[in-house]
Amino acid sequence: MQDEKQHSSALSRRRFMISVAGTGMASLLTGCDVHRSDTGRSAHAAFPAAVNALSVCVLTPASIEGPFYIDGALVRNDIREDRIGQDVRLRLQVVDVNSGCNPIQNAVVDIWHCDAGGFYSGYPDAAPDGMPGGPGGFPGSNPPPFNVPPPAGGMPERNMHVHPTNPTQRFLRGVQVTNQQGLVEFRTIYPGWYAGRTVHIHLKAYLNTKEMITTQLYFPEELNDRMFTTVDPYTKRGVSPTTNANDMIAGAHPSVLTITEGEALLTGSFILGIKRA
Repeated sequence: MQDEKQHSSALSRRRFMISVAGTGMASLLTGCDVHRSDTGRSAHAAFPAAVNALSVCVLTPASIEGPFYIDGALVRNDIREDRIGQDVRLRLQVVDVNSGCNPIQNAVVDIWHCDAGGFYSGYPDAAPDGMPGGPGGFPGSNPPPFNVPPPAGGMPERNMHVHPTNPTQRFLRGVQVTNQQGLVEFRTIYPGWYAGRTVHIHLKAYLNTKEMITTQLYFPEELNDRMFTTVDPYTKRGVSPTTNANDMIAGAHPSVLTITEGEALLTGSFILGIKRA
């Protein structure tokens, strides 16, 4: 019941963006009815200088939203909830490629991904080993195909989405707002995989009320292999048969995270290059 109360307070994407534009991050967190994890931190918390836009100025390629997006702003740093897996610190910097990759403040960054077993929050009936349309596949009368090209190849995005069967679940989903350096940080776990896809994280970024990009981030293939052959609970399913190279959504040049390995923590960094105007 408590979770339902918390999640029912999540703002729609548009209301959330208007709040950011009109009141700023500090007043948004204290004065609006947005769910915020007690263990989370504001995007304005201290952020180590791990991402530097001065060395890279590249437009990040867009990708499809996929079937498992849930519109609801949960402003929090720690999105793990009760999910078990390898701890990951995700550090992102949003920059404007039209102005020499200057950082963009007050951009809303929304991420979501599956857990170690391949399940997305909100979709407990979407079996990660089930093929769309078959036994154990995805709910709904028009389940989406997986190995389809990006929107440029003709896939209508509106045909991808599947309505959640448990919309109160929110594990491994969260929103942060970039600070003055264009930075956000999330605490999560290493994603699992599901039929037809390589390991990935979904991401959207907004500025004011405008969606600037929808894309997906990937992990180095060597790390995927090592994770799913040596680290529990990932070893229960083994390595995904779909790699970065043969994932048709990832494309020829996937946006691969830069990984720094610590004793118990992986840090993934990425510079998200967008066109502000």
